Amino acid sequence: CFDDSRRGRICQNLRQSCGDFALRRGGGEFAYQLAVVADDALTGVNQVVRGDDLLYSTPRQIYLQRLLGLPQPMYCHLPLVSGPGEEKLSKRDNLISHQLGGCKGREGELLWNVLKFLGQAPPLGLVGAGCAEILQWGILHFDVARVPLTGGELQVR
Repeated sequence: CFDDSRRGRICQNLRQSCGDFALRRGGGEFAYQLAVVADDALTGVNQVVRGDDLLYSTPRQIYLQRLLGLPQPMYCHLPLVSGPGEEKLSKRDNLISHQLGGCKGREGELLWNVLKFLGQAPPLGLVGAGCAEILQWGILHFDVARVPLTGGELQVR
């Protein structure tokens, strides 16, 4: 079992739910479960915030962390966001510039909508602001308890 900062206590019997799981792929590469555990430990990750689609991978990662004597980060799983057509949105979709300081207009509006989608109630006064200002507000005011338990469609115009 582990405590997710948004969903609470999550328990999974690995033997029943997945049994043995691969640590190496057929081509010899390390599998995701082991790779992410090693990478997080080597880079000092102490908080993992990611989508609900990875919630039930977490017990496998914690199991490996314990076997290897590695620290366990804090976990928080957020609802999945979909765009038009109910397709999952991700960072690969590049909806918001990686250069947040200079984005305005549509990107700023989208970032404001993301905060609203996550239950954060950004002030209307931030509509039309630059991404850096909206992001700063989000950092100062973000409350994980306000994040809804279910995902949905993000309004993208």
